[in-house]
Amino acid sequence: MKIAYVASPDFPFDKPRPEAEAMIKAGIAKPWVEVPSVRVPVSFWGVGNRDVDNQPYISASCNNCGNKVQFTGPTAHRTQQFRHCGVAENAPEHLQEEYLRRREIWKRPATKPVVTEVPFFDLKHF
Repeated sequence: MKIAYVASPDFPFDKPRPEAEAMIKAGIAKPWVEVPSVRVPVSFWGVGNRDVDNQPYISASCNNCGNKVQFTGPTAHRTQQFRHCGVAENAPEHLQEEYLRRREIWKRPATKPVVTEVPFFDLKHF
């Protein structure tokens, strides 16, 4: 049975079960409980511009879980979070500033005017 001394709980060792139970009952040792390893999130952040309209975006990806995301919009740097590996992260401060700088420079492309067509029939006949 795997146990650890109460005085030094970080160093487990093996003892036969009757001897280990006697040491636990005497208060000298305690049973060793194996703690599962926790995945530490490793995220990568960046700021870029789209090819189509040159609009800036914030991107993030995680090597542990494989999640990837892109944020864009006037308040994306403050309101959007990257959720992965059981955590929610905001963009780093220096990337938020870079995103705002690029957002101020970016101009929304002009939209084409909507062309309305003349109906095929005249409504005054009905």
